[in-house]
Amino acid sequence: MMFTDIHSHILHGVDDGPETIEESLGMIEKAAETNITTIYATPHCFLSSPLTEDILKEKTEELNSKKQQDIRIEYGCEVMIEDSLPKFMEKNRWMCLGNSNMLLVELPIFNYPLYVNEVLYRLNLMGIRPILAHPERYVFAQKDMDRFLDEVQEYADFQINAGSITGSYGKTAKKAARNLIKRNAVTYIATDAHDRRTYNQLKDAYTTLQRYRNKEEADKIFFYNPLLLSNV
Repeated sequence: MMFTDIHSHILHGVDDGPETIEESLGMIEKAAETNITTIYATPHCFLSSPLTEDILKEKTEELNSKKQQDIRIEYGCEVMIEDSLPKFMEKNRWMCLGNSNMLLVELPIFNYPLYVNEVLYRLNLMGIRPILAHPERYVFAQKDMDRFLDEVQEYADFQINAGSITGSYGKTAKKAARNLIKRNAVTYIATDAHDRRTYNQLKDAYTTLQRYRNKEEADKIFFYNPLLLSNV
């Protein structure tokens, strides 16, 4: 099986990922060793100081031209939620993953804005399907998973980090990730890689997920669901 990584900070010089293209190429080399064939570069984006499509396209094309591994790099953004996000996306649909209508959306770790439900709902009305990045790390979800799911599950898919399953983000995030998996609430698992070390967690997370659920469910979440992005 070949992995598709839908959440990665692999582009150099745009956020808190690698600073140089050499570091980015090193991440691609490590990703290839992990049997990853497609990586979606999703740098952090804030509406107050958004990245431009030209920058992401240029850096993605540079990586694709200089890499030696048989890995395809696509781009999108990990967008921090704000109440004005739906209006912003009217002219910025390129921030969705690849050519899909799927948008990777991040919530604040320590607080839960009152407008989350409304923003996710409005994005759906626009034909944009939000994917919530690493919900297992949000304090609100960790403290009250039932309420969190009632608030957002209808309007978003969930992507959890491989490192949360393996315990790299601590016991609380690991417990929340397991809780989401057992509730059948997880659509994707990705690396959220900021450097090459993160890729070591992917295969361990896949093995662990099979224990939590079964091989069929693990294959669906790790392999088949991400492949569908290219057809959405």
